[in-house]
Parts: sequence; C-alpha cells; structure tokens
Amino acid sequence: MGGEHELQTDIMRFLAILALCLMAVFALVQSLPSAPAPPAPSAPQPADPAQAESAKRMAQRVADLKAEHRSLEQSLAAGRRAESQAAAQLRQTRADLQTAETRLARAEARLAELNAAGQAEARALRELERRKAAEAAQLGHLQRRLDAVPTQRTAPEPSHRAQPEEPKTAAPPTARVGPVTPDSEDVDAPAVPANPPENDGFSLRFASEQALRQLLSSATVTFYARHEGTFWRFDVGGGRDRFERAPTPRFLYRMTAATVPDSFRLALMRGSGSRPAADTLWGVTLPPAIQSEVRTLMQHHRGGQLVIDANGEVVRQGVSRS
Repeated sequence: MGGEHELQTDIMRFLAILALCLMAVFALVQSLPSAPAPPAPSAPQPADPAQAESAKRMAQRVADLKAEHRSLEQSLAAGRRAESQAAAQLRQTRADLQTAETRLARAEARLAELNAAGQAEARALRELERRKAAEAAQLGHLQRRLDAVPTQRTAPEPSHRAQPEEPKTAAPPTARVGPVTPDSEDVDAPAVPANPPENDGFSLRFASEQALRQLLSSATVTFYARHEGTFWRFDVGGGRDRFERAPTPRFLYRMTAATVPDSFRLALMRGSGSRPAADTLWGVTLPPAIQSEVRTLMQHHRGGQLVIDANGEVVRQGVSRS
C-alpha cells in the first residue's frame, strides 16, 4: 500500500509540472505579436534567438517529463507484481500454518492416547502385583495348613524327586525307582519287584525346579497329579502355570509331596477348585531314553540318587549313610 501512495503522489506531481509547462507555452504563444498579412514574398527573416532557445528548452522539458512518466508507470507495474507475489506467499504461509496446526493437534491427541495407555498398563501392573501378593499369601497359608497335616514320609530330600512307592514289607532309607501303575487299586504298590536286600536302593529326582520346568516346556516329561480321583496334567503354556483334566496315564514315576514345588500346588488348587490333600498323588512320565538310562544305572550300581538335569541326562550320585 505504501508503494501505491508514493506512485500516485509522483503522478500528481508530474501532471502539475506538465500543466505549468503548458501554461508557460500558452503564455509565450500569446505574447507573440499577431501575424500580419502575408507580405510579398521576400527573403525569410531569421527567428529571435532567445525565443528559439526557450522553445527548445521547453521541448526538452516535455520530453524529460514523458520519460519520467514512463518510468513511473514501469515502477507502478513492478510494485503491483511484487504485491501479487507477496499476497501469494502470504496465502501459502497461511496454508502451511494451518497444516502445522493440524499436525500438532494430531500429535497432541496421540500423546494423550499414549498417556492413557501408559496409565492403564500401570494400573494393570499394580493389579498383577496385588494378585501376586495375594496368591503368595494364600500359598503361604496353604503351606502352613499342609505342614500341619500329619503324614508319614520317607527321609526328606532337598530337591524334587520322582519315585514309586516303597514296598510295604520293608522301609528302606530311600524310595525304590520304578513306575507306579496309576489306575491300580493300591497306588502304593510298586510296579517292579523290590531289589534284593543287598541293594541299598535308588531315588529319582530332578536337579532343580528350573530343570523340571525346562523339561516340561520341551515336552520331554509330563507332570501329573491325581486329586480327588481325577488326574490333572500340568501345562506351562500361555505364560501361566495351570492344571488341566487328563486321561489316566499308563504309568508314572511318583514324587513325594515334600518335593513338589509350591507353585505347582497353587496351580492345582486353581484348576481343581480345592487344595491338595494328603492323599494327592504327584508323579511324572519319562521318555524311553531317560527310562533306559535309569535302568542302565540301576543294573550297574547298588544304589544312589539318580538326578535328571535340564538336558534330560541322568547322573548317579552316591548315597551317604548314617
């Protein structure tokens, strides 16, 4: 807008100068004497040098004013083009600003969603921790109640042991190794005959709870529990321990209740709806390869602890005597 105002001022100034020049020309013309009747042809009279010089200066001034006028018109056209370009740039800037505001609004909405999701995950985590603490307290309560139940056990062992029941006619210091028939009327009867009296006996156990879980995860062994007349199979899939109803296995190696992990007891209670009792049977089924290793070690040794590691290998450890 400032450029147009200056241009208009220059034009008005130019017109005023042109008017003054025309007035001067008119005054000069009027000051000239009237032309007399044409005389007889004679030799031309020379013009007045002063008037000729003045007319020449006026013509030059007019030419300068016309040139200045053309220059002003060109400047006006250039100003209009610049104004048009500036208006186009302003429209583009406004469009970019609107796009940036839209992106900012979307980013703020996404941030709000992420914050809400984070808060929901935090609440879920707190709920899981609360449930974990409640289950731990419930497990401790169940363990104290189980410890209060009087049971007859063989000498306790520090790790998880899979073994058949010991013969009722003798009470060796460790349980004999051999499969127990789950569907027999007397589950305490061993499926294999007792070793001769000179044999010190074998016990079968896992190196650790982690080793047992690894073998369960790889489906090398299967863990069972017989509770209230129903067999339940342990499942480690889905990220949570659970027991599911299962058909009666052909045979299994029994584990004493003292060697069953507490997490397995809690999983059975969740699956069956009731806590494990003193008559609950715990046991595992072994693949043929591990059974073969067990039989080989029993044939070459008189007794000891047969320990199954996480790789499914069986190692014999000697039995200390009191």
